[in-house]
This record gives sequence, structure tokens and C-alpha cells, in this order.
Amino acid sequence: METEQAFSRKKWVSLAVICIFLNILGFPGNYTRVFGGWLKPAVEYGAFFLELLLMLASSSDNVMEMKLIDLDYRFTPIYLFVLEVAVTSMISTNNRQEEIVTVFRLAVTACFAVWLARTFSVEELLRLLLYSQILFVAVSVAFPVLFSAYDVRAASYRNSFVGIGGVKNEIAGELSFGLIMQMVLYRIRELKNDRPGRAFFVFAAVQVILLILAKSAGAIITVLLIFAYIFIYQKRHEQTVNIGLVYLLTASGFIVLALTMMPLFEPLLEMIGKDPTLTGRIPLWRQMISVMQENKTFFGFGYGMFWRDQRAVNLMHAGFDKYSFMAGMTSGSHNDLLELLANCGIMGVASFFLSMLLSFSGLRNADRDRKIFCSAFVLYFTIHGLTERTWTPFQYMTLFLFISMAHGRMAETENAECSPSQLSSQPITENGI
Repeated sequence: METEQAFSRKKWVSLAVICIFLNILGFPGNYTRVFGGWLKPAVEYGAFFLELLLMLASSSDNVMEMKLIDLDYRFTPIYLFVLEVAVTSMISTNNRQEEIVTVFRLAVTACFAVWLARTFSVEELLRLLLYSQILFVAVSVAFPVLFSAYDVRAASYRNSFVGIGGVKNEIAGELSFGLIMQMVLYRIRELKNDRPGRAFFVFAAVQVILLILAKSAGAIITVLLIFAYIFIYQKRHEQTVNIGLVYLLTASGFIVLALTMMPLFEPLLEMIGKDPTLTGRIPLWRQMISVMQENKTFFGFGYGMFWRDQRAVNLMHAGFDKYSFMAGMTSGSHNDLLELLANCGIMGVASFFLSMLLSFSGLRNADRDRKIFCSAFVLYFTIHGLTERTWTPFQYMTLFLFISMAHGRMAETENAECSPSQLSSQPITENGI
């Protein structure tokens, strides 16, 4: 009887996690045009409170003993990074009221990620993500079909698939993330001689087609690189790469090379019809570094606050001709490291580098599932972050970054841990896709 109750409880918890994942993947997106602006905050706050409820309810069966945070020493690098960001952001921000909400949301995301890592195995977590991805793709395809009158987009995206985001890079990033996580799930199941059914591959093919229709070369290249890593490199090498160090060297080295070497190839790139500025990114990065060298260098403008701080935006615009596109853009730095620098300063960047190195230092001793998942996701995060922004506090990139860091810290154990009051660790489904 107790086993049946535990399994039933886990199914309800799994359903709640699927709903949360659907939100962080981008739902409701442009459905707010159809049903009204109230839908977006309603879904986001609903998912937020659902996260809190799941963590509280699973901490203890006794209401008086419930707690939101279980300060397990293994996750110290994650907690210290979030604490450093919160403290320095509150010191440097010009809008403490908004900053409190933003850093609290980041803290809850980090705690929820740790809870997910302790509650579900890697395979279970990826199954839940797959179900959410199926729902997300369904609502993304349905929107332009059912609500074509509301499918208003920029002229440059008119012939591209943009789903419910309205921007091709946004949907391409999400689809590439979904495909990579599906590849990880396939590899994990393949190693256990549990190959997925036909529906699994049909859905993968659907995502590939949509990714091609999104016409984002960067996202397609990212998927191909991670595919080669999972199915060629990892098959031949038992030991995984030091992904914390790979991130540090790649993220910082790319900026240096882009600002110093790319200008040298400008004549050649123009000759073959390629944009030597990476679609305006290089001048944007150069201006952002200039702004940060002269303003709030150590602590930044506050987590998530740079592009909401009018003074910071004005400083960015001042570096461009007032009639150019760049003099009016406020959409982000298009680089995860520079986005972190702008929001959290040098101290935030250093804290994150240290947290990454510590989180994945023991990955070589991890079980096979964790090695595949953590290395594949961090490589995706690294490549994607070279030319796109990340660090939204309630978005899939941030949540799964913390999940991968938590699994990295759990590398000494073979299976995901569950507290005594938590749920059965049996697989969620025996014969799913």
C-alpha cells in the first residue's frame, strides 16, 4: 500500500515538474497575444509557486519540520555563487526593489535545480524534459496554424519558423537544447540496452525539420558538434573532458580572439559575403567591455539589471552613431560571459568560474549517466553562450546549468539521492517513448 502511494505521489510530482519545464522552455510566449497579457505572469508565478510547493512538501511529512533549503555541504559552490551574486547585486544596483525579486528568483531556481538532482535520476529527469518538449513543440507548431492573425513577426523572420517566441534564434536555441538532451537520453538508454521506440525518433525528426526551418546556422552547427561529441568522442574515450576548465578557457578565449583576430580577416570575410562583425556582435562586445572598464567594474550593475538600468543603456548607446541600429538596441549582450560581467562584474565572473571548476572537479569519478549528461549540457551551454545571451533566472539554460552543477557535485555517488520522505526511485514509465 505504501509503495502504491509513493508511486502515485511521484506521478503527481512528475506531472508538476513537466508543467514547470514547459514554462521555462518558453510557454506561453506569443499566446499572450491571443488570451491577453495576464497569461504570462500567471503561468510564470504559477510555476514559481509550484517549485516552492514541491520543495517544501518533499522536505518532510510534518508541516512544522518543512524547510525550503537543505544546505547539503556538497552543493556549497552553487550556494556560495548565488550568495555572492545576491549580495554584490544588492550593493551595486540602482533599483533594489526589482533586484530583490530577481535575485530571489535566481536563488529559488538554484535550490529547485538541486532538489531535482537529488530527487530524480538523470534518466528520469530527461524523460520528464522530453514530455515537456513534446508539449512545447506542439504548442509552437499550433500557434501559427490556429492563430495566424496573431502571428506577427519582423520582416527578416517572415520565412523562418519562430514558434511562439517571435525570434528565430530563440526557438532555434530551444530546439537545439531539446535535441541535445534527447540525444543524451538515447545514449543513456542505449548503454542499458533499452532502445527507445519509433515515436522517439519521429519526434527527433520533427525537431530537426523545425530547426532547419528556423534557419539558424549556429544552432544547427551546435547540434552537430554535440552529436559528434556524444556518439563519436565519448564512445572512444572512457574519461570525460574537464568540462569546467573547457568552459573557462573557451568562454574567455573566444572573446579575446573575436576582438583581436576577427578584424584581421575582415577583407577575406567581406570578399566571400560574410559579416566580419558577427551580425554586429563584435562592436557591441567592444563597447560593453569599454563601459564595464569605466563603470562598476567589480560588482556590475546588479544581476539581471544592466539592460533595465537606463544609465547603463545610455552608456552603451553612446558608443554608436545615433542613427544606427546599435544606438537603439536593448536586447542583451549576445554573450553569456559578457552578460554576467555587465550584471555581476569581475567578482561575479570569478565566482562563477570557481563554482564551475569545483562543481565538475569530480566528474571523472561519476557514473556513466552523469558524465554524459553533464559534459553534453555544459558543452552546449558553452557553445550557445558564445553568441547568445543566457542567465535569465527562470529560463531552461539557467535551471539546467544548476542541475548539471548539482549532478557534478554528486559525482561520488552512483544514483540520485532522495531524502527519506521523498519519493520512490522507480522509473516514471516502463514503456514510454
